Amino acid sequence: MGKYDVVIAYRIYPKLSRGAFKLSGWDKLKLSEVCLRSLLDSLSGINFKMYAILDGCPPQYDALFRNLIRSDELEILHFQGIGNHATFIEQIKILLNQSESELVYFAEDDYLYDKGFDEMIELIKRRKDVDFVTPYDHPDYYQDRPDPKKPRFLVGLHNYKSRIIFEKRHWRTVASTCCTFLTTKTVLKETAKYLKLYPKLGDYGMWLALTKTGLRAALVRRPRLVAKIYASALKQMLVGRAYNLWAPIPSIATHMVELYLAPGVDWTSLIKRYDR
Repeated sequence: MGKYDVVIAYRIYPKLSRGAFKLSGWDKLKLSEVCLRSLLDSLSGINFKMYAILDGCPPQYDALFRNLIRSDELEILHFQGIGNHATFIEQIKILLNQSESELVYFAEDDYLYDKGFDEMIELIKRRKDVDFVTPYDHPDYYQDRPDPKKPRFLVGLHNYKSRIIFEKRHWRTVASTCCTFLTTKTVLKETAKYLKLYPKLGDYGMWLALTKTGLRAALVRRPRLVAKIYASALKQMLVGRAYNLWAPIPSIATHMVELYLAPGVDWTSLIKRYDR
């Protein structure tokens, strides 16, 4: 299906998120440039098409994409400040309506990438038990003890058994991730109505409805959320299949938030490579 290895829906907003990791003198445009350059390097050798979703962005953001990506690989879409939840829904629509690739990628503007995007593609192509792949080895996966810097409701949520495999790096099944991930258009069609619960359930609740992993820990820590998940996705929770979400060790990318950099990678050195 289609002429590209992967189609990417990349959403970007011109304001820094709370707690964003940045070097002295950085603004959101600089952070966006560093992150986009790193993604393009990770995509080296991969035939891709990118839909850039610019939400309330000034002209400099148009120039950023047009200067770094060939015109035949890029389509820019403008929205007038519709916000995080709405742009995620737009990503779903764009990726479902395109016919240029079976592999589809949801991307956010504040992720820094190391090499390894090709490994995600290989993993999802080679294994039938892979439905979703995140590039982010989230620090939350390791937080089973109280941490004064983290809200109490997050502690222990990832206390469950994972399947672990080795394909160039280690991969493990996880209960949830953020909103940057790879999947297929086929799986996206099956799961779109549950992904669209993101505004209601947040990313953790949305993923829990799909993976059905870590429900015991969630019931203890966030019983109201679990009740909302069942109320919003009853059929999926009772008779729907559990979808497999895989995360890499070490991480292929990190969310650029000060307290949530993925472990095991020297991200500061990587940042300096792109901080031109």
